[in-house]
Parts: sequence; structure tokens; C-alpha cells
Amino acid sequence: MCTSLPARIVRVDPGGREADVEILGVPRRVSLAVLVLEGDPPGPGDWVLSSAGLAVRRITEAEAKELESLLTSAEGEAE
Repeated sequence: MCTSLPARIVRVDPGGREADVEILGVPRRVSLAVLVLEGDPPGPGDWVLSSAGLAVRRITEAEAKELESLLTSAEGEAE
């Protein structure tokens, strides 16, 4: 099972197909192909859900913060 995580876009490659993102403060690289094909390419500062190296859906900052809060809560309970 894959979990989608909130990711903030830091930088988009010139071709617009890949981006550097931060997921819970950790830098990662994701493909934007799904969102580009849907005609909704995100830019720096935008939030997306990332799953298995793909940005699969745009989300609001409020949604991202709520998800981050839930994830850090769950992590604390697991310890």
C-alpha cells in the first residue's frame, strides 16, 4: 500500500515535468507528469500530494498542514 504525502514544491525544472519538493522537511524529487497531462501544472510554493515519486493531486496549504499534523501525531503514537 502506498501513502500519499503532502509536498511543497520548491523548484520546477525548465521543462515543467519534474520538481524538487519538501515532504515533512525532507527534500525529494517528483514527477509532475500526471498534473501536466491534466492541464494543471503546479509551480513553486504550491502543494501537491505525492505518491511513489509522482505528484498526483494539487491540495491547498490548509489541507497540507492538516495532513502533516495527522502524520506527525501518528508517528508520535507509534513510538
